[in-house]
Amino acid sequence: MAEDYYKILGVPKDATQEQIKKAYRKQARKWHPDINPGNKAAEEQFKKISQAYDCLRDEKKRKIYDEFGEEGLKSGFDPDQARKYQQWREYQQAGEKRQGPEFGRYQNYEDIFGNVFGFEEGSGGFGTRMAAQGRDIQHDMTIDLISALKGFETELSMQKLKECTTCKGSGMDPNAGMSTCPTCGGSGRLNVAQGPMQFTKPCPQCGGHGRTGKPCKQCG
Repeated sequence: MAEDYYKILGVPKDATQEQIKKAYRKQARKWHPDINPGNKAAEEQFKKISQAYDCLRDEKKRKIYDEFGEEGLKSGFDPDQARKYQQWREYQQAGEKRQGPEFGRYQNYEDIFGNVFGFEEGSGGFGTRMAAQGRDIQHDMTIDLISALKGFETELSMQKLKECTTCKGSGMDPNAGMSTCPTCGGSGRLNVAQGPMQFTKPCPQCGGHGRTGKPCKQCG
């Protein structure tokens, strides 16, 4: 288990930079290899002191360390993605308290990571998925008190979107040439996480197709 940098230097977590510097100098004089020749334990302690000071004297590193610990200082660590994961964990734990040790509103691992990393349901982010349910159509209506109490039936005329007959829902002019998407380089996907776990999502510019063209003249 990693040791606490603040404990190594002997300072509180709200220590000022001057306190940190003073504590480091005091510890360095005590454990410096030149003062303790041949003492392996002193050499190891001096390395720990130097590592702790290197982190805490840098305000940016210190902020990340305070939030994520030593793990946050490793190469490839993404603070933004880590925060999203923590938010998901907090939501999951809250759901377990309400519903028991289940996934809560998540039905499978694809739903979990889809929410964390921004995959849209039905986007193909994790292989074949069931078609996403369409949005509900809503309409506001003002009724009188008697109708609300007794109930009544009526008819509504409402509009809903349908697939464009010209581009078949692609949004691109079928008569214009297609070119490689400049955002994703033709792969159709963009990286959304770095480090040991790699995740991607469909490119927002080309919709995951890898190629772009002119907007459809009929639907725009």
